[in-house]
Amino acid sequence: MRAPSVIRKDRRGVSPVIATILLVGITVVLAAVLYVLSLGLVSNTSMSPMIGVTKTLNDKDYIWTVDAITGGSPIYNSNVYIQLQNESGFVIITEPLFSAGNVTGCNGSHGFLYVSATSNSTYIGVGDVFHLDRAYAQGCTINLVNPTASSIYAMFTV
Repeated sequence: MRAPSVIRKDRRGVSPVIATILLVGITVVLAAVLYVLSLGLVSNTSMSPMIGVTKTLNDKDYIWTVDAITGGSPIYNSNVYIQLQNESGFVIITEPLFSAGNVTGCNGSHGFLYVSATSNSTYIGVGDVFHLDRAYAQGCTINLVNPTASSIYAMFTV
């Protein structure tokens, strides 16, 4: 004796071709979503270097000593420019670090000196010192920037 058939003949299902197309489509969409999500997690987040400084004073100078350098690659002296901004953020001057014996400030020209902690150093390192004479006007900011001034390495406020 034969068992009755469980499959009903009065209902129709999805065609095998349509089912295959749907499965492939869902798989492609899921793969695309996972790819986009993984881009955010694995993206190259290269940090531009930053210089940490400590400010001190002596009888004639403001002195900033480099304490730490974080992120990115070494900061070569030849790639450092001095940028002077007034109180409202307007850039007064941008010039290479080594040509900056005097910085034209908000109220005149002032002596600015970079002293490397090691002799014959080609990059800024821990222990390097920046001097600015105390006649410099307060309120202005001196930034150390890259040649295009698109990133700031350090900000010196008086």
